[in-house]
Amino acid sequence: MPRLAGGCKQSETGGLVFFVVRNRSNGFKMFWARYRNTIDRLRVVFKPAIAFEFWATLLFAVSIVPASGWLLNRLVAASGQFAVSDNDLIAFFLSTPGILFLIFSVGFVLTFWFAEQVGLLMISVRASFEKKVAVSKVLWEQWAHLPALVRLGLLQAAGFLVASIPFILAIGLIYRLLLTEFDLYFYINVKPLSFWIAMIIAGTISAIYFLLSAWLYVRWLFSIPILVFEDIPPIGALKKSWRQTRGRFWKFAVPLAAWWAAVLISSAAITWLVRTVAAQVLVHIGYTLKVVIPAVLVTLALITLVDILWFIIGKIIHIMLTAYFYL
Repeated sequence: MPRLAGGCKQSETGGLVFFVVRNRSNGFKMFWARYRNTIDRLRVVFKPAIAFEFWATLLFAVSIVPASGWLLNRLVAASGQFAVSDNDLIAFFLSTPGILFLIFSVGFVLTFWFAEQVGLLMISVRASFEKKVAVSKVLWEQWAHLPALVRLGLLQAAGFLVASIPFILAIGLIYRLLLTEFDLYFYINVKPLSFWIAMIIAGTISAIYFLLSAWLYVRWLFSIPILVFEDIPPIGALKKSWRQTRGRFWKFAVPLAAWWAAVLISSAAITWLVRTVAAQVLVHIGYTLKVVIPAVLVTLALITLVDILWFIIGKIIHIMLTAYFYL
């Protein structure tokens, strides 16, 4: 593995070249070095990554909207009614077609997320060497990995759903014991004591499952780079990622969690600032109809744009940190 100037190492994997800053210090310096190295590269990656995220999100929306409409139509047709009740939904998702639908739905979302990772990894690497990155070329090259990504997505979806079985059964038992005397909408609107007890228990169960899912996600964190750059099949990629992350959960989980916490806090702070400024502007200008409607529309559009931008930046840094850990 050739060494570059400035204490960097060059690693070639599957025709792609990564640069990793070597840092021998421990503790906070090593923790901060990960972010500093990643943020420095973000300035180069940002423009093509934003363009890629726009087209990838558009493709996702075009795919998920017809699928959701088909599901709702099938549910309504199967019930023979004008609307689908909560009992119809529960009965569907507990049936064999419903379980298969969950596996394929979660698998589809995971496949899309995996395809995003592949595209962002390619952009991250190429932006360091090329003056202009063709996003259309990156989108096209994703098709070569799509069959393996679909299989990997279905495998992970099945894993997450199997792990959720005891938690779903526990929540179902709580629902049966505490929330079946009246219709569910009664409990949502009236909120009796049994509703709050059920929510507290169900929330605790859900939090435990969330922690378990986070643990599984970190253990499978390297499955995408292994599959793409080492040309290993999906099952082999999951096994190798499991071995490489053994005993290193907190080493990978803490930086990722800290980054997403920073994203959420920053997004919330900017949203609050925009709302405050808009409210002060309305106070000074006046609450006339000609002023309020444009001000509200502009504020909502600005908040939406800021939230989407922060979310995209969060995903980009997340992928770049994952690549850093993988190397």
